[in-house]
Amino acid sequence: MKRLRTVCLILSLCLCVLFIVRSVTFSSASSESDAGLAIAQAEQRIDVCYSAAADAEKAGANVTSLLSVLDEAGLLLSRARVAFQNGDFDSAYDLAVQSNTRLNGYESQAFSLGDAAAQQGRVDFLVNVVGSTAGTFAVIVVGLLVWFGLKRRPEKSGSVA
Repeated sequence: MKRLRTVCLILSLCLCVLFIVRSVTFSSASSESDAGLAIAQAEQRIDVCYSAAADAEKAGANVTSLLSVLDEAGLLLSRARVAFQNGDFDSAYDLAVQSNTRLNGYESQAFSLGDAAAQQGRVDFLVNVVGSTAGTFAVIVVGLLVWFGLKRRPEKSGSVA
């Protein structure tokens, strides 16, 4: 009887250990998939933000501050990939989320900078092209008025008696 109790106790302990090992394995697999998904989302977000920065630069915006933020997010994503490859899925997930969070508001900021640059480009066009053209016509009109004004003046004869 004592032997039967010992065997039952050992079997119970083995089942508990097996249950704990299986639950840790499943939670790790879930954590691995969560980390992989977070990394994929961060990669996609960086691609979108890079395109937004490129569009803002095409519009003539100074994108130095945008590129700095993008660089920080890329560094966090790179660290997340390394952690994922090393099997540290919790750190990989956290770093990928940090990368994604670092880019909050990035697209709207890039759009605002691009829009402001485009607006400034229109103002520059008006000042440079239209202003220069108007100035040129003003100089021509004033020159013609002065020329016609001087031409209508009576000539003074140079002979003195």
